[in-house]
Amino acid sequence: MAQGPMQALAIQIAVLVQQLQGTPHIQVNVPETNRELSTISYQDFYGGDQDPIIWLEDIKKAFDANIVSDNRKISVIVPKLRRPAANWWVMRRIQHSVIDR
Repeated sequence: MAQGPMQALAIQIAVLVQQLQGTPHIQVNVPETNRELSTISYQDFYGGDQDPIIWLEDIKKAFDANIVSDNRKISVIVPKLRRPAANWWVMRRIQHSVIDR
């Protein structure tokens, strides 16, 4: 008995499905560093009357939500330091580079 094109296609699909069911599933592991997100924004920190503890708590929540690795946290957050806080960071870096020499 001759097979029509649809029946032949159905048989080919059935064979393919059986082959795929016998194949082990491939799992792709994405390294943590490549999974960083940008779903939560980071607040600017100016210093002054702004509460640093509350700001740090908010930043920690954003780091967790965005899956930021520990080795990237400084480089992600330094651009959010403004005016006196940014000046403080620059001075701290200068002081530490002198001490490290």
